[in-house]
Amino acid sequence: MASLRALPGFAVGPSGTLSAHPGAWHRPTHGHWVKQLSLEKRDATIAEPIIRELEQRCRFLSDVGLNYLTLDRAGNTLSGGESQRVRLASQLASELCGVLYVLDEPTIGLHPSDNEQLLAALNRLRSNGNTVVVVEHDRATMEQADLIIDMGPGGGKTGGSIVAMGTLSDITKNSNSLTGRWLNSPAPPVRAERDYPDDFIELKSATMHNLQDLNVRFPCARFSVVTGVSGSGKTTLVRKVLEPQLKQQLKKKKTLQIGNNTFIKRVVEVDQSPIGRTPRSTPTTYVGIMSDIRKLFAQLPDSKVRGYTASRFSFNVKGGRCDTCNGQGAVNLEMAFLPNTFVPCETCSGHRYNSETLRVTYRGHSIADVLEATVDEALTLFEAQPRIRKTLELMTDLGLGYLTLGQASNTLSGGEAQRIKLVSELR
Repeated sequence: MASLRALPGFAVGPSGTLSAHPGAWHRPTHGHWVKQLSLEKRDATIAEPIIRELEQRCRFLSDVGLNYLTLDRAGNTLSGGESQRVRLASQLASELCGVLYVLDEPTIGLHPSDNEQLLAALNRLRSNGNTVVVVEHDRATMEQADLIIDMGPGGGKTGGSIVAMGTLSDITKNSNSLTGRWLNSPAPPVRAERDYPDDFIELKSATMHNLQDLNVRFPCARFSVVTGVSGSGKTTLVRKVLEPQLKQQLKKKKTLQIGNNTFIKRVVEVDQSPIGRTPRSTPTTYVGIMSDIRKLFAQLPDSKVRGYTASRFSFNVKGGRCDTCNGQGAVNLEMAFLPNTFVPCETCSGHRYNSETLRVTYRGHSIADVLEATVDEALTLFEAQPRIRKTLELMTDLGLGYLTLGQASNTLSGGEAQRIKLVSELR
């Protein structure tokens, strides 16, 4: 007991009880505290299996690139990728075999040097007799795969087929595979340097978490990238220091002048958080073109004859929407002993609107047809409407042409939500 009492982080109470203070062993490397233990022979014999298990589990966390996490880190503060890798470390520790592991983009947000550790962990799962299936875009992951299944040929309605399947060599030789062409393509040329900027956003003596009195300059009107291995402080620097400080300055004045020629009016964070949590939110409502579409339908001759206004074509307002499903296109089916499920509304057949509203058409398309169209299809339909067309072109340019206009926002991935936020800023 005396040897433990002498260690930082331990205290012995009056009754002889031993307590450990977690704050003393929050280290960048999980196993650091365990390796510092210096025990007497009897205590070492008792603690040996516990210490061995601690070291092994800390090593598994390090193997999947999570050595930077502190042991008191709250689970709800972890990113999606970090949570997935924590679960992966748990599976490595279990040493199970005969299991099918499914992972969705485990390398997202990882520095290339961290990828090697993660891929080694996945290979270890396979070597233990498990089947590993990964959804991934990362080149290094595909290069180590035993089998690649290339889906396509496009996204949304143009996808759903297997374009190519086989080894890396098979994929690169398949002329129909966009993935194969990308894997074969040479590295893009390095862009020529731009002229030296005049103004900079400067951070002086930035100190937070693991940031150590940093002095940083971000060039204005330039494209800057902050990179580094996992846990190196990238997010802290940009989202915890730079962004809050600029927002704090903008509370004092409407426009912030940087140097002689740069003026900042807003700070916008375009992250991967959801853009809507209910089926009533759609990409079109978020980027603002749903209002333009409803106004366009209200201006049609059939609408004027019937006295329809723009609100008639909203599935969130009484009048034009289906009264049975309240414009959702589906009704909640309660199950006695199973989770509730949604089934298509029998009254409107999933179209969200009543039959009178659907009689009004633009170029042969009802408002329901428009919401069921993809962005690419809508771009052709609204080519004569500049405001709507511009936004749809931006969505296509950002690779969102396969989304349907009426798709529920809560079904979008983080990357899709992030790109839609970017569209709303660019339009």
